[in-house]
Amino acid sequence: RVVCSIGSLSAALGGVDALVFTGGIGEHAAEVRQQACAPLGFLGFELDDAANRANATHLGTSASKPVLMIPADEEAEIARLTAAMITPQGMSA
Repeated sequence: RVVCSIGSLSAALGGVDALVFTGGIGEHAAEVRQQACAPLGFLGFELDDAANRANATHLGTSASKPVLMIPADEEAEIARLTAAMITPQGMSA
């Protein structure tokens, strides 16, 4: 399903510049990232196996378009948005 979605979005957008994995599975599941990227070589994506296994930030090979893993911090984002909603205008949180 992930590969089909990426392919569909790529067609709708006329291409994809980078592929980003995040969230629990995107951050910690090297096998899922590998299975998602393997069929996407025609779009220019290729994983570096060692970087993928190490959960590195830059997961692509030197010949690949960027493949990134960006850690999600949902709790910090919720706190930031909540502070912005309850802080009076003109005051910084």
